[in-house]
Amino acid sequence: MLGFSAAPSAIPQQELTRKELTLYASRLNCAMFPTVIDWISRGLVNPGHIVTHQVDFRDVASAFDLAERNPRESCKVLLDFGEHA
Repeated sequence: MLGFSAAPSAIPQQELTRKELTLYASRLNCAMFPTVIDWISRGLVNPGHIVTHQVDFRDVASAFDLAERNPRESCKVLLDFGEHA
């Protein structure tokens, strides 16, 4: 899984071919950010309602596992970077 970046990708294309891997890309924003920000500011949408799970950032593997095993029950899995001892 990759995030969005303005920097060129560092994924070596030869490795994709050599290992016969498949790379899929998706862009889901559909230019809706201004509209959604407006909805949130007017109280029409509560983004907190889509957070179904909160996981300590040090347990990121279980967060991915949760999202992959239970996609219907894990709308948004949030990594918690709060203060830790």
